[in-house]
Amino acid sequence: RTRDGLVLISPIEFQEHVAAQIDELGDVTTVIAPNLLHHLFLARALERWPGARCLAPTALRRKQPSVKIAGEPREIDSDDVAALPIEGTPFI
Repeated sequence: RTRDGLVLISPIEFQEHVAAQIDELGDVTTVIAPNLLHHLFLARALERWPGARCLAPTALRRKQPSVKIAGEPREIDSDDVAALPIEGTPFI
């Protein structure tokens, strides 16, 4: 939770009752796919919370061309949440 709303990181497959519980906590304003592996349910989360902006690696546009990516996860603008880039393994 930030002063602007909720940040949903690495959204998982969720049922409607779980989404309703998230809604009870506040407005989802940002959905983050932190890397190229944790994005499978990103589009569904953005459909559920259409007002949320999406932060994801630029390269995810190739895997999820229908998702409008507003910026990289490191561009989160919050005093409450910070992104720490960690270099992963190279592409195999």
